[in-house]
Amino acid sequence: MLRSRPSARHSIPSTPLGSGLRRLRRWCQQRAFAALYGPGATFYDRFTEVVFAGEWQRWQRLVLPLLPRHGVILELGAGTGRLAAEEALPGRTWVAVDRSSRMLAHARSRARPGGLWFIRADARALPLADCAVDAVVMTFPAGSMLGPAAARELRRVLRPHGDALIVLTGELTPVGWRRRWRGLALRAFYGQTSEVAAPFVLDGFLGTTAWHATAYGRGLIYRGQPMITTGGCSPPPAAAGEPA
Repeated sequence: MLRSRPSARHSIPSTPLGSGLRRLRRWCQQRAFAALYGPGATFYDRFTEVVFAGEWQRWQRLVLPLLPRHGVILELGAGTGRLAAEEALPGRTWVAVDRSSRMLAHARSRARPGGLWFIRADARALPLADCAVDAVVMTFPAGSMLGPAAARELRRVLRPHGDALIVLTGELTPVGWRRRWRGLALRAFYGQTSEVAAPFVLDGFLGTTAWHATAYGRGLIYRGQPMITTGGCSPPPAAAGEPA
C-alpha cells in the first residue's frame, strides 16, 4: 500500500525550516493518500507501477513463498485486491480487510469466485474469531496497523505458530536515469530510507527482518510469530494422558 514507510529515516534537519518542511511533507502525504484511497482507487495499481518502475508489485509478492499453501490467510490493508485475486487457491481461504470502501469495491470487481472474502474493518478491531487464521500478511502498512492495538488483534486471531509477514519498505536500485529520478522523488516525498538502526519490533511478537532482492531493487520483509501470553491465542491444553 502506498503509505508512509515505518522504516524511513527523515534527513530533514531539526530546525524551524526543517520542521516546516516536515509539516509540508506530511500534508502532501495525507492529500495524496486520501486521493488514492478514495476517488483514485481504480488508478492505484497503474500509479504504483509507473512511480516505482514495476518494483512495487515485486516487493508485494516477496511474501508469497512464505505463506502456507492451505488454511486461512488474513491480508490487512488489502487495497485493490491484487494479491487476493491471485492467491485465493484451492484449499486456502483469503480474507481481505481494508478500511477504504472504494478500494474494496475495486477489489471485488477483479476477484474470482471461491475462497475469497472481503471485509471492511480496522486492523485494531477485527471482526474475526480467536485463533481464526493461519497467517497474516501486510504490504506497506500504515503506522496504525503496526501499533500495540493492532498487534493485540493479530495475536488474538492468529493460530499458534502462525506467521505475521510484513513488507515494511522497498528501495529502487539506481540503474538508468528513470529509476534515478524516481528514487530522488521518492526520497523527497517519504524521507530518507532505509537502513534502520534498530530492528523493527511488532509488540508481542518474536521476529526478524531481512532484505530480499528484486529485479531492480530490494524489499524489507518482517517475519514474526506471537509470543504465548495471557490474552492471546494460546495452544489448546493437552488432554488427559497426553504430554503437555
